Amino acid sequence: MATTEHSLYTPDNLNPAYQLRYGWTGWPSTGSVPSLPHAPFLEELSRQWEGDTLRLLEHEWTSEKISMTFSARPAISPVFLATRVKGRLQHALRLAGQAIQFSRKLAVRSIGSNTRETVEAYIRKQVDRDRPADPRYEAMLRSQAIDDSSVDLSQPSETGSGRYWYNLHLVLVVAGRYRMGWGREGKDVAGSSREVAQKNGYGI
Repeated sequence: MATTEHSLYTPDNLNPAYQLRYGWTGWPSTGSVPSLPHAPFLEELSRQWEGDTLRLLEHEWTSEKISMTFSARPAISPVFLATRVKGRLQHALRLAGQAIQFSRKLAVRSIGSNTRETVEAYIRKQVDRDRPADPRYEAMLRSQAIDDSSVDLSQPSETGSGRYWYNLHLVLVVAGRYRMGWGREGKDVAGSSREVAQKNGYGI
């Protein structure tokens, strides 16, 4: 009897769960922020941002600055969020007769329950927490650990589009939990990581 295998999980029937939150704050280049236009203004803007897969959750609108909280999908980069929020907001205000130019020093912050201090402490304790039975392997792990005092993750990264408080904690798991040796394998991974960081200006 012939059987047909069906995948339970396919891209079209999955609705992934994630909670990625970002804070966006913009200041005027000169003068003050115009008053918030009538009610449909933010409703229409929210619909446009939804098309960008950005969902407006909260906002605070004062004469000094505009602050907004968004949820976003994993594919959205902080730079895309910064420029798309600014671009649509400036365009909508211009159409409403309340043109504004935002300072280039926009601020974008990732928001979550895991604080930078918590993650840094977790990473710092990794070798001690999962101490391998072989002391030689532990010594090799420690030899590849990076403790760079010049990297201060509390400070923002700056580009032409804004300032970003956005750091990533990456965990790479090998297939089958294979224990990678620190001969050529480990040195290749460590060396490649440093090369990528140096080429792109990343701090580790």
